[in-house]
Amino acid sequence: MIRDRMLRALSLLVLVAGCAAILGAAGAEWSSAPSHGALVTRVATPTTADSESGLIPRPPAAKPIPRLPSNLPRWLPASVLPAGSRLPTPAAVPSDPWATRRPTRLGQFVIPAIGLSQPFYEGVDQAAFEHGVGHWPGTAGPGAWGNAVFGGHRVTKSHPFLDLDRVRPGDEIQLVTASGWTYVYRVTKVFVVPQSAMWIADQRPGRTLTIFTCHPKGSAAERLITNAVLSRVVAAT
Repeated sequence: MIRDRMLRALSLLVLVAGCAAILGAAGAEWSSAPSHGALVTRVATPTTADSESGLIPRPPAAKPIPRLPSNLPRWLPASVLPAGSRLPTPAAVPSDPWATRRPTRLGQFVIPAIGLSQPFYEGVDQAAFEHGVGHWPGTAGPGAWGNAVFGGHRVTKSHPFLDLDRVRPGDEIQLVTASGWTYVYRVTKVFVVPQSAMWIADQRPGRTLTIFTCHPKGSAAERLITNAVLSRVVAAT
């Protein structure tokens, strides 16, 4: 009797330890790198004819996915992200920046220090700038390897960058994507360049952000540039 009880207790301990090991491994994998996909279990469903003929056996019930611990980190520092293997190639400036088109919205552009929160779209033309901030096609996307370049009006239309001159090194810039993930950059430098300075879109190793807008206010003679570097990635809730 005592031996039977000891064997049952030992079996229970082994089962509990196995479940804990599975949950621990899943938690470690989740915290090491963010995942943008969702795990979906697909089970083939037999047709009525197949079920009636008995040629195809009834599929087994799907095994439940272990619930991850609730105390996993919701954000990761940019320093843990791996380096990219290839830099993107910026697209040429549009030959007709006034061409009519419907821009694609990519997310929300937020700068808490100046109270800015506006949508951003794909394109650096009037179609995009009319609605908010524009992303330079071909440059790095939010959080991606390379230099993510964005532009927008200073005083016209939605004028998202009216107060961009008030941004200071250390301020945060948040790019909230349509998937709900947020890429937080920290400002490193604010400066002015000639209107012809196209090198601001150059790609370089790292995860950086460049914003350009007209300068001074009401004039297109120069460009006000803000540089930032990726600080952390916040998972979708």
